[in-house]
Amino acid sequence: MTATTPGYAARAGTYAAEVTAGLTVPQLLDDLLRPGLTVAEVPSGTGHYPHTYAAAGCTTVLIDASPEMLDAAAENVAGVPHVSLIHARLETLTAEQLRVDLIVVPNGALNQLADAMPLPDIFRQLAGVLNPGGQVLLQALLGEPVERCGFYEPLRDDAPFIDRVIPAPSGGTLVRHRRQRRTDDRVSIEFVLRHNDDQVYEHTVTLRLLDRPSVTNAAAAAGMKVTTYQPGLGQLTEVLLAAAPT
Repeated sequence: MTATTPGYAARAGTYAAEVTAGLTVPQLLDDLLRPGLTVAEVPSGTGHYPHTYAAAGCTTVLIDASPEMLDAAAENVAGVPHVSLIHARLETLTAEQLRVDLIVVPNGALNQLADAMPLPDIFRQLAGVLNPGGQVLLQALLGEPVERCGFYEPLRDDAPFIDRVIPAPSGGTLVRHRRQRRTDDRVSIEFVLRHNDDQVYEHTVTLRLLDRPSVTNAAAAAGMKVTTYQPGLGQLTEVLLAAAPT
Protein backbone atom coordinates (compact mmCIF):
# COMPACT_ATOMS: atom_id res chain seq x y z
CA MET A 1 0.00 0.00 0.00
CA THR A 2 1.15 3.58 -0.03
CA ALA A 3 2.66 3.17 3.42
CA THR A 4 5.10 0.46 2.33
CA THR A 5 7.68 3.27 2.14
CA PRO A 6 7.93 6.31 4.42
CA GLY A 7 7.04 9.67 3.00
CA TYR A 8 3.40 9.33 1.97
CA ALA A 9 2.20 11.32 4.97
CA ALA A 10 4.06 14.35 3.60
CA ARG A 11 2.62 13.73 0.14
CA ALA A 12 -1.01 13.41 1.17
CA GLY A 13 -1.86 17.09 0.74
CA THR A 14 -0.69 17.21 -2.88
CA TYR A 15 -1.16 13.59 -3.96
CA ALA A 16 -4.53 14.08 -5.67
CA ALA A 17 -3.17 16.95 -7.76
CA GLU A 18 -0.03 14.99 -8.67
CA VAL A 19 -1.90 11.83 -9.68
CA THR A 20 -4.63 13.62 -11.61
CA ALA A 21 -2.01 15.33 -13.78
CA GLY A 22 -0.89 12.00 -15.25
CA LEU A 23 -3.85 9.71 -14.62
CA THR A 24 -5.42 7.49 -17.29
CA VAL A 25 -8.75 5.74 -16.64
CA PRO A 26 -8.48 2.04 -17.57
CA GLN A 27 -10.18 1.36 -20.88
CA LEU A 28 -11.58 -1.94 -19.55
CA LEU A 29 -13.36 -0.22 -16.67
CA ASP A 30 -16.51 0.87 -18.49
CA ASP A 31 -17.41 -2.71 -19.43
CA LEU A 32 -16.85 -3.93 -15.85
CA LEU A 33 -19.00 -1.40 -13.99
CA ARG A 34 -22.74 -1.70 -13.44
CA PRO A 35 -25.25 -0.37 -10.91
CA GLY A 36 -25.09 -2.09 -7.53
CA LEU A 37 -21.50 -3.29 -7.90
CA THR A 38 -19.12 -2.84 -4.96
CA VAL A 39 -15.71 -1.66 -6.14
CA ALA A 40 -12.55 -1.40 -4.03
CA GLU A 41 -9.40 0.51 -4.88
CA VAL A 42 -6.34 -1.12 -3.32
CA PRO A 43 -4.24 0.90 -2.58
CA SER A 44 -6.37 3.96 -3.07
CA GLY A 45 -4.19 6.87 -2.05
CA THR A 46 -6.62 9.79 -2.23
CA GLY A 47 -8.82 7.90 -4.72
CA HIS A 48 -8.16 7.48 -8.43
CA TYR A 49 -11.52 6.81 -10.12
CA PRO A 50 -14.28 7.33 -7.51
CA HIS A 51 -16.26 9.65 -9.78
CA THR A 52 -16.24 7.00 -12.52
CA TYR A 53 -17.56 4.35 -10.12
CA ALA A 54 -20.25 6.68 -8.79
CA ALA A 55 -21.40 7.64 -12.29
CA ALA A 56 -21.97 3.94 -12.99
CA GLY A 57 -24.07 3.50 -9.83
CA CYS A 58 -21.44 1.57 -7.89
CA THR A 59 -20.54 1.55 -4.21
CA THR A 60 -16.89 2.44 -3.64
CA VAL A 61 -14.44 1.35 -0.94
CA LEU A 62 -11.09 3.15 -0.76
CA ILE A 63 -8.43 1.12 1.08
CA ASP A 64 -5.02 2.41 2.07
CA ALA A 65 -2.41 1.89 4.77
CA SER A 66 -1.72 5.60 5.22
CA PRO A 67 -4.16 7.44 7.52
CA GLU A 68 -2.97 10.76 6.10
CA MET A 69 -3.84 9.60 2.59
CA LEU A 70 -7.30 8.54 3.73
CA ASP A 71 -7.87 11.91 5.41
CA ALA A 72 -7.03 13.55 2.07
CA ALA A 73 -9.23 10.99 0.30
CA ALA A 74 -12.18 11.99 2.47
CA GLU A 75 -11.79 15.56 1.18
CA ASN A 76 -11.24 14.38 -2.40
CA VAL A 77 -14.50 12.37 -2.49
CA ALA A 78 -16.64 14.84 -0.56
CA GLY A 79 -20.03 14.84 -2.25
CA VAL A 80 -19.43 11.57 -4.11
CA PRO A 81 -22.19 9.11 -3.11
CA HIS A 82 -21.70 5.68 -1.57
CA VAL A 83 -17.98 5.91 -0.72
CA SER A 84 -16.40 4.39 2.40
CA LEU A 85 -12.80 4.36 3.61
CA ILE A 86 -10.84 1.53 5.22
CA HIS A 87 -7.46 2.00 6.89
CA ALA A 88 -5.66 -1.32 6.34
CA ARG A 89 -2.62 -2.93 4.82
CA LEU A 90 -3.15 -5.38 2.00
CA GLU A 91 -1.77 -8.31 4.00
CA THR A 92 -4.32 -7.74 6.79
CA LEU A 93 -7.48 -7.67 4.66
CA THR A 94 -9.92 -10.48 5.40
CA ALA A 95 -13.27 -11.63 4.03
CA GLU A 96 -14.83 -10.91 7.44
CA GLN A 97 -13.79 -7.27 7.03
CA LEU A 98 -14.66 -6.77 3.37
CA ARG A 99 -16.43 -8.40 0.43
CA VAL A 100 -16.39 -6.74 -3.00
CA ASP A 101 -17.24 -7.52 -6.62
CA LEU A 102 -14.36 -5.71 -8.32
CA ILE A 103 -10.90 -4.68 -7.11
CA VAL A 104 -8.92 -2.03 -8.97
CA VAL A 105 -5.16 -1.87 -8.35
CA PRO A 106 -4.48 1.47 -10.05
CA ASN A 107 -1.68 3.38 -11.72
CA GLY A 108 1.24 0.94 -11.43
CA ALA A 109 0.63 0.26 -7.71
CA LEU A 110 1.16 -3.46 -8.35
CA ASN A 111 4.79 -2.75 -9.28
CA GLN A 112 5.33 -1.04 -5.95
CA LEU A 113 3.51 -3.71 -3.94
CA ALA A 114 5.56 -6.40 -5.69
CA ASP A 115 8.78 -4.91 -4.36
CA ALA A 116 7.73 -5.77 -0.80
CA MET A 117 5.45 -8.80 -1.23
CA PRO A 118 5.56 -11.86 -3.53
CA LEU A 119 3.08 -11.60 -6.40
CA PRO A 120 1.22 -14.83 -5.52
CA ASP A 121 0.67 -13.52 -1.98
CA ILE A 122 -0.67 -10.23 -3.35
CA PHE A 123 -3.14 -12.05 -5.57
CA ARG A 124 -4.20 -14.42 -2.77
CA GLN A 125 -5.04 -11.47 -0.53
CA LEU A 126 -7.05 -9.80 -3.27
CA ALA A 127 -8.88 -13.01 -4.18
CA GLY A 128 -9.74 -13.57 -0.52
CA VAL A 129 -12.06 -10.56 -0.37
CA LEU A 130 -13.83 -11.09 -3.72
CA ASN A 131 -17.43 -12.17 -3.93
CA PRO A 132 -18.13 -15.20 -6.14
CA GLY A 133 -17.61 -14.16 -9.75
CA GLY A 134 -15.53 -11.16 -8.68
CA GLN A 135 -12.63 -9.79 -10.72
CA VAL A 136 -9.41 -7.83 -10.25
CA LEU A 137 -8.34 -5.08 -12.66
CA LEU A 138 -4.67 -4.12 -12.64
CA GLN A 139 -2.89 -1.18 -14.26
CA ALA A 140 0.72 -2.41 -14.31
CA LEU A 141 4.01 -1.69 -15.98
CA LEU A 142 4.77 -4.96 -17.78
CA GLY A 143 7.91 -5.32 -19.85
CA GLU A 144 9.85 -2.32 -21.11
CA PRO A 145 7.93 0.84 -21.96
CA VAL A 146 8.89 2.05 -25.42
CA GLU A 147 9.45 5.62 -24.25
CA ARG A 148 7.83 6.52 -20.96
CA CYS A 149 4.98 5.96 -18.58
CA GLY A 150 3.73 8.26 -15.86
CA PHE A 151 6.35 7.24 -13.33
CA TYR A 152 9.25 5.63 -15.24
CA GLU A 153 11.22 6.64 -18.32
CA PRO A 154 14.00 4.13 -19.07
CA LEU A 155 15.93 6.48 -21.32
CA ARG A 156 16.38 9.00 -18.50
CA ASP A 157 17.95 6.82 -15.80
CA ASP A 158 20.16 8.60 -13.29
CA ALA A 159 19.45 12.06 -14.73
CA PRO A 160 17.25 14.40 -12.65
CA PHE A 161 14.43 16.06 -14.55
CA ILE A 162 11.08 17.78 -14.03
CA ASP A 163 8.11 15.48 -14.64
CA ARG A 164 5.17 17.55 -13.31
CA VAL A 165 4.30 21.23 -13.40
CA ILE A 166 0.77 21.63 -12.09
CA PRO A 167 -1.42 24.19 -10.29
CA ALA A 168 -1.21 23.85 -6.53
CA PRO A 169 -4.50 23.32 -4.66
CA SER A 170 -3.59 26.28 -2.40
CA GLY A 171 -2.49 28.51 -5.29
CA GLY A 172 0.77 28.91 -7.13
CA THR A 173 2.59 26.09 -8.92
CA LEU A 174 3.79 22.63 -7.93
CA VAL A 175 6.95 21.44 -9.68
CA ARG A 176 7.91 17.80 -9.20
CA HIS A 177 11.49 16.70 -9.84
CA ARG A 178 12.30 13.05 -10.45
CA ARG A 179 15.45 10.93 -10.55
CA GLN A 180 15.38 7.19 -11.21
CA ARG A 181 17.97 4.46 -10.88
CA ARG A 182 17.50 0.90 -12.13
CA THR A 183 19.23 -2.21 -10.78
CA ASP A 184 18.15 -5.44 -12.50
CA ASP A 185 14.34 -5.54 -12.15
CA ARG A 186 14.16 -2.88 -9.44
CA VAL A 187 13.75 0.84 -10.02
CA SER A 188 14.35 3.38 -7.28
CA ILE A 189 12.60 6.69 -7.94
CA GLU A 190 13.36 9.87 -5.98
CA PHE A 191 10.67 12.56 -6.00
CA VAL A 192 11.18 16.12 -4.81
CA LEU A 193 8.16 18.42 -4.89
CA ARG A 194 8.50 22.20 -4.70
CA HIS A 195 5.77 24.78 -4.26
CA ASN A 196 6.83 28.18 -5.54
CA ASP A 197 10.49 27.13 -5.00
CA ASP A 198 9.87 25.90 -1.41
CA GLN A 199 10.38 22.16 -0.92
CA VAL A 200 7.20 20.33 0.09
CA TYR A 201 8.69 16.84 0.41
CA GLU A 202 11.42 14.46 -0.71
CA HIS A 203 10.35 10.84 -1.11
CA THR A 204 11.86 7.68 -2.62
CA VAL A 205 9.79 4.70 -3.81
CA THR A 206 10.99 1.38 -5.17
CA LEU A 207 9.23 -0.54 -7.94
CA ARG A 208 9.66 -4.02 -9.34
CA LEU A 209 9.50 -4.33 -13.12
CA LEU A 210 7.17 -7.19 -14.07
CA ASP A 211 6.29 -9.12 -17.22
CA ARG A 212 3.33 -11.13 -18.44
CA PRO A 213 4.70 -14.60 -17.55
CA SER A 214 5.37 -13.55 -13.94
CA VAL A 215 1.83 -12.19 -13.58
CA THR A 216 0.24 -15.23 -15.27
CA ASN A 217 2.20 -17.69 -13.10
CA ALA A 218 1.53 -15.76 -9.89
CA ALA A 219 -2.17 -15.63 -10.64
CA ALA A 220 -2.26 -19.39 -11.21
CA ALA A 221 -0.41 -19.98 -7.94
CA ALA A 222 -3.08 -17.91 -6.18
CA GLY A 223 -5.98 -19.83 -7.76
CA MET A 224 -6.75 -17.12 -10.30
CA LYS A 225 -6.38 -16.74 -14.04
CA VAL A 226 -5.63 -13.88 -16.40
CA THR A 227 -8.62 -13.36 -18.67
CA THR A 228 -7.36 -10.24 -20.46
CA TYR A 229 -4.12 -8.44 -21.24
CA GLN A 230 -4.71 -5.15 -23.02
CA PRO A 231 -2.34 -2.29 -23.79
CA GLY A 232 -3.53 0.74 -21.87
CA LEU A 233 -2.98 4.45 -22.08
CA GLY A 234 0.28 5.81 -20.70
CA GLN A 235 2.10 2.53 -21.50
CA LEU A 236 0.50 0.75 -18.53
CA THR A 237 -0.95 -2.67 -19.37
CA GLU A 238 -4.47 -3.43 -18.20
CA VAL A 239 -4.81 -6.93 -16.76
CA LEU A 240 -8.06 -8.59 -15.73
CA LEU A 241 -7.99 -11.49 -13.27
CA ALA A 242 -10.78 -13.86 -12.27
CA ALA A 243 -11.03 -16.95 -10.11
CA ALA A 244 -9.69 -20.00 -11.92
CA PRO A 245 -12.19 -22.80 -12.64
CA THR A 246 -12.17 -25.50 -9.99
